[in-house]
Amino acid sequence: MIATDDAIFGKDDAVEMAVDKLLSSLQRQDRTILTMSHLEGRSARDVGQHLGMTAGNVRIRMMRTLRALRSEANAMRAAGMI
Repeated sequence: MIATDDAIFGKDDAVEMAVDKLLSSLQRQDRTILTMSHLEGRSARDVGQHLGMTAGNVRIRMMRTLRALRSEANAMRAAGMI
């Protein structure tokens, strides 16, 4: 049972490190958009007003950011990092 718990804990640590690496690779504004949109649940319009951008630009940046994160995560998975 302890070995199983350790294995699960080790996998969780690897995933957490991978997420940290992925997020740290983003530009600051993209991290802010991601945080405000997905974690805080704010609308593109609200995020745009806060950052001085149009809602359309927020949606475009979010789409590109999510695409980049997905691509990098797939590369990390293929390399056995996560």
